[in-house]
Amino acid sequence: MPRILYVEDEPLLRLDGECSLVDAGYDVAAACDGEEACEYLREHGAGLDALITDIDLDGGLSGWRVANLGRQISQARAVVYVTGAACGDFQALGVPRSLLFPKPFEWARVIASLPASLTPA
Repeated sequence: MPRILYVEDEPLLRLDGECSLVDAGYDVAAACDGEEACEYLREHGAGLDALITDIDLDGGLSGWRVANLGRQISQARAVVYVTGAACGDFQALGVPRSLLFPKPFEWARVIASLPASLTPA
């Protein structure tokens, strides 16, 4: 079963995302801020298949920094960024293996965007 780390500081959004991903067949770990996400990545990151993170997180560590750590631990990780803030031209940033979904978004679209190799059996 593919494992995903979902990082979101808004409790209701985190619960909604976690439930949507579990219902779609993923094994999900959820983190409430960048510090918790980085701790999880250091301990369990090598076994993760994808990271979904809000960009603007409470606690001082952004989703960008969380994703950078995730990429250091596992080069194959797919990253999906979600944000309620304007991000300009995301494609121009040249972030590899990444997608951006502005809030609000539909979880079905996010799940459909994940690489086919992560489709639950």
